[in-house]
Amino acid sequence: MATTESTETARKPAPRGAGLSPSGLTARARLALVLKLGAAGVTYAFLMLLARLMDGAAFGTVAFFLNTSLLLSVIGARGQQMAALQVLPALHERGERAAIARFRAFARTRAVGGAVVVAIAAFVAGVLAQAFGGLAGIGPMQMALGFALVPLVGMADLQAHFARAGHRIALAIWPREIAWRLGAGTVITLVFLVRGQAPVPASVALACLIAALIAVTAAQARLLATPAPRNSRLNHDTPIQKAWPGTASAFWLTSVSNIFLANADVVVLALFAGAKAAGLYFAANRLAMLLAFFQTSYNMVLGPMLSQHWQGGN
Repeated sequence: MATTESTETARKPAPRGAGLSPSGLTARARLALVLKLGAAGVTYAFLMLLARLMDGAAFGTVAFFLNTSLLLSVIGARGQQMAALQVLPALHERGERAAIARFRAFARTRAVGGAVVVAIAAFVAGVLAQAFGGLAGIGPMQMALGFALVPLVGMADLQAHFARAGHRIALAIWPREIAWRLGAGTVITLVFLVRGQAPVPASVALACLIAALIAVTAAQARLLATPAPRNSRLNHDTPIQKAWPGTASAFWLTSVSNIFLANADVVVLALFAGAKAAGLYFAANRLAMLLAFFQTSYNMVLGPMLSQHWQGGN
């Protein structure tokens, strides 16, 4: 294993993090802002399309699961997204491809496995909530499809952080925030036309979202692929990877808190007021969140750059 790592280090490519200057940050932030604004336009168009092609309760059901799936996936991920931003930038800087591949495999197993467990628990909790009058307007099939989104959204979110850690901003934003909605919106529109312009049921819309996300995530995974030697395992002996377990809980808590604050209101409203009320609130809430994109464009690129500086002793 040591020989493999030494060989890789000797023939490593030029560092990807060469643009760690303020001008490099500004250029990347501008790219992120343009992409985020484009993603916002696609998102709002997608939501308007759903609102026109579905009735109020069905739209509210989809809105509920779009919010719930992200929140639950972050809970199940156990901080692996932030682990990627802490560990991977320095590995990219040194060109340690085997270590990158091993860490990604390790993080993917933990994050997706945790998301599956959380999704199953959430489905059981949803059935119990309906027994007491909660989640009005959401049927068992819709619930099963909705919670099936949880591990898929978790995988897409984790891969976006993999791309961010390698300063591949376009690859971090385009697949999940643009291509997924464009693909799902196109399929849902075709379903609407095939059904003679009858409102699209929530279960059909959720199935389209699942199919589109699988296709987009698979394509993103191929673009991110970093082959590793056979039978290689994650090496926990490096200083970076030794440091991660001590910070995992704190990063997990902050990740869940950030997503909770952005999504919990829609989830709680659906639980107590039903899917239709949640849908109306969701539309207004997303319009208000547009103002946060300017800050997000800098946060997306600043985190990996700070990590890279820190780990380089700068």
